[in-house]
Amino acid sequence: MARALKHSTALMAVLLAVVTLAVYWPVTGYDFVSLDDPRYVTQNQHVQAGITWAGLGWALRETEAANWHPVTLFSHMLDCQLYSLRAGGHHVTNLLLHVANTCLLFALLLRMTGRRWPSFVVAGLFGWHPLHVESVAWIAERKDVLSTLFGLLALWAYVRYAEVRSLMSQVLSPRSAVRSPQSAVHSPRSTDDAPRSTLHGSRFTFHASRFYVLSLLCFALGLMAKPMLVTLPFVMLLLDFWPLRRFQLNPQHSTLNTLPPLLLEKLPFLLLTALSCAVTLWAQGREHAIMTVQRMPMNYRAANAVLACYAYVGKTLWPARLAVFYPHGHTTLTWPILLAGAGLALISAAVLWLRRLPCLAVGWLWFMGTLVPVIGLVQVGEQAMADRYTYIPSIGLFILIVFGLSDLAGRARLRETAMTVLAGLALVACLISTRQQLGYWRNSEALYRHALAVTEGNYVANNNLAVDLFNRDRAEEAVGFYLAALRYAPNYADAHSNLGNAYAKLKRRHEAIAEYRVALKLNPNLARTHYYLANELLSDGDAAGAEANYQASLALDPDRADAQYQLATVLQARGEVAAATQHFHQALRLKPDWIEALNNLAWLLATQPEARFRDGKQALELASRAVALTNTNKAGPLDTLGGALAEVGRFTEAASTARTAARLAQAAGAADLEREITAHLQCYERGIPFRESGTATNAPADLPGRSRAGVGPAS
Repeated sequence: MARALKHSTALMAVLLAVVTLAVYWPVTGYDFVSLDDPRYVTQNQHVQAGITWAGLGWALRETEAANWHPVTLFSHMLDCQLYSLRAGGHHVTNLLLHVANTCLLFALLLRMTGRRWPSFVVAGLFGWHPLHVESVAWIAERKDVLSTLFGLLALWAYVRYAEVRSLMSQVLSPRSAVRSPQSAVHSPRSTDDAPRSTLHGSRFTFHASRFYVLSLLCFALGLMAKPMLVTLPFVMLLLDFWPLRRFQLNPQHSTLNTLPPLLLEKLPFLLLTALSCAVTLWAQGREHAIMTVQRMPMNYRAANAVLACYAYVGKTLWPARLAVFYPHGHTTLTWPILLAGAGLALISAAVLWLRRLPCLAVGWLWFMGTLVPVIGLVQVGEQAMADRYTYIPSIGLFILIVFGLSDLAGRARLRETAMTVLAGLALVACLISTRQQLGYWRNSEALYRHALAVTEGNYVANNNLAVDLFNRDRAEEAVGFYLAALRYAPNYADAHSNLGNAYAKLKRRHEAIAEYRVALKLNPNLARTHYYLANELLSDGDAAGAEANYQASLALDPDRADAQYQLATVLQARGEVAAATQHFHQALRLKPDWIEALNNLAWLLATQPEARFRDGKQALELASRAVALTNTNKAGPLDTLGGALAEVGRFTEAASTARTAARLAQAAGAADLEREITAHLQCYERGIPFRESGTATNAPADLPGRSRAGVGPAS
């Protein structure tokens, strides 16, 4: 009989894994989306480098997307190591983590309760519910599925620890032990009590400590993947009540005395929670991600929190009109908010009143408690709520519904067939709805157009759709969606900045400059907007204004290689060679294989008239790298290499290189560059290194923001 049950349980776990893989498998053919995926992966050079010591150090000491989550960044690095930027591989990792979470939840509930079918249904609802599509199909939400994996492992280890503690109390003090019908293993009493108790105590203490440390370690790793796990100690205390039954809320019962030790054993977990909260607030404050109270008052946040909780319950029961972004819709306490609050209070009162069904209270408190970090009292970002925030909290609702109905059915002696049919219909409905919701994640345009179709006033979806269109050379179409976003949110700084980009691409320079200035007035901390404004000012002939904005961009984000490079060209054109050299070096530190930066710095080091600024050896090294990166078929880098060779006295090689460069320039139709290279060649043939000024003909200084590195035949 036991063997048959074990086989049946294994088949249920396999079924969960196979069906989850099948329903989500189309995502393996999807692309990255433009929302956060670039920041985490496709435009993150540290991540794209794969697993390196430098990358691991960066992930441990820096923040990304207003969070400190090195374990998540490690996982993205590993994906890039394995799959490069093939999106399908990154999606496979997310999917496998979700499958693991689904099976692990089944195993955890089964171990705690000993009830297979309710545990299976809860795991199935978790694995197949459409609210969880966002966490699985969005590569940037790796932190959801990864942190949950560690969170469930921490709970599993904690349950094993609790089981050992229960056995320990039974062996060492059998009369006063609290016996758990689900997890306690009963051992016969020894006739040689004292020695055996000592032996058992030592062994049990070792095993309990091992599982306790494992739980603590998994909890720490989970927090380093996503700090939403900060409420896990609270979940552990709920599980102590049910189904582990380590204490009861009955003042007349002796087990109430066990509550202080249970709280004490959570202390290390609570210390990690406090540390994670402090680090998270620091990281979010560092990137100015926390919305100020002036911008969003606390009474508004509280009202939105009530509405969001109510909406999460509603979307769990009826998952319709799901969107990647939900805008705020209410600003005052109105009857919908009061009604939602009354509904939540009524549910809370009901589950606490039904004390004979502890699964109801535990499920509801799990749901409400784990929502606290993301309910918006500390508002990070623009969203009123998010589907991904239900990934862990929904487990509580599923426990409440499934175990609650199962217990009620048993008490009312309802037929098991009816409950099975009801559960089957719910799971099938979830599978159908999940497959449909998954399709909206096939690309960015489909995702944002769906969000616009199911929400109102969605300024973020309008802006993001416009960004996607802009990135696919549909700038004229993008302008309309940027303007729509600004109609809903006139003070949306990002939309003003992005509209400026569209105007710049359409050669509407003065309109672009105006939009950038509005964006910076609304939010002076937009490093990229300072950079874009500087570019347009430079094109408009305002070099002083451009320099100031490049400096402002770098003050906010010193790791902007593009701003370092552009500032270097401005300084070089103004004759500030030492400062220009420093910024070129910074650009190459951030982007070592940037051909334009290699080329321009090499030319500067090879041709400056003042000897203190020249470094022929370094110029030769940089120019050689640039030529190698262009496969020796671009005129600009070859011309620079000729200048570097001449600077170190290798005039014959310099002349030969210059002749090749001149032929490439001629083949590319670059007549002006061909004449310049010919002038350089004349110097080398006379045994004279070229100088930017002096007796030789001057080489043209590169215009700021431009480079001679790309001149050559089309590749």
